[in-house]
Amino acid sequence: MGGESSVGSGADIGVEVAELVVHPAGLPDPLTVSIAAIGPSSEAEPPQLLVVIDANMLFATVIQLAALLQLTGEIPPVLVVGVGYDLDPIYSNPTALNEFLIRRSRDNLAVTVDLTQMPRKMTRPSGGGAPNLLDGIVNTVIPAIEQRHHIAPGPHALLGHSGGGHFGLYAALARPDIFDRVVAGTPVLFSYELFESLAASWAQTDEASRTQLFVGTGQLEPAEYLDDIHRFIDHLHGIAPSEAHITSHTFEGETHNSVWPAVFTRGLRTVLGDFRQGETSATPTVTRNT
Repeated sequence: MGGESSVGSGADIGVEVAELVVHPAGLPDPLTVSIAAIGPSSEAEPPQLLVVIDANMLFATVIQLAALLQLTGEIPPVLVVGVGYDLDPIYSNPTALNEFLIRRSRDNLAVTVDLTQMPRKMTRPSGGGAPNLLDGIVNTVIPAIEQRHHIAPGPHALLGHSGGGHFGLYAALARPDIFDRVVAGTPVLFSYELFESLAASWAQTDEASRTQLFVGTGQLEPAEYLDDIHRFIDHLHGIAPSEAHITSHTFEGETHNSVWPAVFTRGLRTVLGDFRQGETSATPTVTRNT
């Protein structure tokens, strides 16, 4: 486990960001963990923990969106914890971007996928590391955060998009005792059968009744993504406990890359908003809006 150091203000919005490095067992590379407290909190009312997957790509945007929503009272105070890698900035360095895409595909996906056929072609098949990443977050990242910050007791919230959305959906179904509020942007399934099996086991757990899941997609995304996602949400509709709160929304006119800010704002308001008032839905809410 590495040390902690301040890395300044997040995206010039006055949010102090700290960073630590951990290397969970089972993962090939260390994880860089970025931490930002959004909104006022106290010993009596500690912040909710929000884990963000693919922090190299999403962390700065998520803390800005969370700060805006917290400022307007639409979500409670949160401690945003981004899980990423020690790489140069990916948007300005093609080599770092390629390495990030290889690592995230390896660690986020629960199945091995032939990524040489994807639009942004990888040089080799990848995936299958999601169980190890989930174990690393549960057994190493969250305990490291708890040693340094006073946070609300679990279960916690998690957010991701695309491969990170795949991981978020996987985490929600595999470990509802750890993550019961999940925002999954375009969770490309790759293996419908795997998620169907996970859902069957999830539906039998006591924790399933607490699940608050938001799945967001863009209208202009590839049909093969959307068809499986919508079919799976309909499947969850049929097996979810009556108390579960599962919602999805397809955003008109949005592509795979343009949709995620809308997914995150709608999703955070959906899965965290009820908790701001100490309330949960009294009736089953399993809906899909297109």
